[in-house]
Amino acid sequence: KNRAFVAVATSYMFCNIATAIVNNIGIHVFTYSFSFDSSMIATVIGVQFFFSILSQPLWVYLVGKSDKKKALLFGLGITLIAALYFMVIAIFHASFQQNTWIFMPYSIIAGIGTGAMFSIPSSMVGDTIDVEELQSGIRNEGVFFGSMTLFYKSSQAIVVFILGILLDLIGFNSHLTVQGPTTQLALGLILSLGCAVAVVLSALSIHRYPLSKQRVLEIHEQLVAARHHDPE
Repeated sequence: KNRAFVAVATSYMFCNIATAIVNNIGIHVFTYSFSFDSSMIATVIGVQFFFSILSQPLWVYLVGKSDKKKALLFGLGITLIAALYFMVIAIFHASFQQNTWIFMPYSIIAGIGTGAMFSIPSSMVGDTIDVEELQSGIRNEGVFFGSMTLFYKSSQAIVVFILGILLDLIGFNSHLTVQGPTTQLALGLILSLGCAVAVVLSALSIHRYPLSKQRVLEIHEQLVAARHHDPE
């Protein structure tokens, strides 16, 4: 019944689906489509992770300047740009074998975008818990954050199941050190298109989030007043 929480949890699930796609098939893409060794893969992923951490002050600033919903939508838009950039590289993967530099713009853009996905949704859950307390007088933090964990685990399971089917369909053979050209292309497209679709669905979900910054402040004021009159 908490529409705000449903919007956040669904958006969070799709964010994690995008992340799970990268985690589960990223090594295959870099290894077989771009002929990367382990140090090259670590460089691309490390730069992305570094910029994800580095971007946190930016998201704190944007949340304070506008509100959480707009900041998260902006972050998802940046992440979508990174996914589309990756798709272009995947299409022309034969021209970028063992080229880590071509991935630096992707790593930087994706790192900044995913920085929002990692931090803002959890903060929004706190606001949805305040909504429940205002309406019912009860706080169920454990239920809410436990449900977020359920959404996270579910997204991981969904991705593993779908990727297993897709790898069979594109003819991926783990016993081969070199995959066919069609399989190499398909690997890159599964990662980039899969992430792009998940990010778009996440944005559509959070677009239904009903709490503005002003409304959150009003809820906080009402809760303070209610607690003052009912200290128990």
